[in-house]
Amino acid sequence: MKKKIVPIVFVLLFHFSIKAQVNIGDSLALVDLYHSTNGLTWKNNSNWLNSPLSEWFGVKVTNNRVTGLYLVNNQLNGTLPASLGNLTAISDLYLSSNNLNGTIPNRIGDLSALTFLYLNNNKLEGSIPATIGNATILRELHLEHNQLNGEIPVSLKRLRLAVKVV
Repeated sequence: MKKKIVPIVFVLLFHFSIKAQVNIGDSLALVDLYHSTNGLTWKNNSNWLNSPLSEWFGVKVTNNRVTGLYLVNNQLNGTLPASLGNLTAISDLYLSSNNLNGTIPNRIGDLSALTFLYLNNNKLEGSIPATIGNATILRELHLEHNQLNGEIPVSLKRLRLAVKVV
């Protein structure tokens, strides 16, 4: 009887350990963000890269997907990686009041669940990518106090959102 119970317990434990893992694309995107923004020098990088992703400071996980990233005023210093576009289940992306520079990645438009995007008070430059209009449920877009230039993309006009781009 014991011989039959052991394999069943092992299979159940294996099944639940696989199911509890966060989407690999989400994990890799956050690791890229950590490295491209000098994560070692963040104000708070608790548990990043050394604990389950759901325990990383500022990360919200729902149903094994990253659904929120809250790193406001956390001394991120560097560029936003294109791999952020892999966070397709994220609804809240709050990266304001840091030292982010470079351009907003075109893949930001791949974030189809994005509702709130706060990139204000950084040093982002270049133009606002037209692909951002692909985030069709976006409700708040804050880009003020950056060094962005050019026209506001026409793709944003079809969205019903509160925009601050100053």
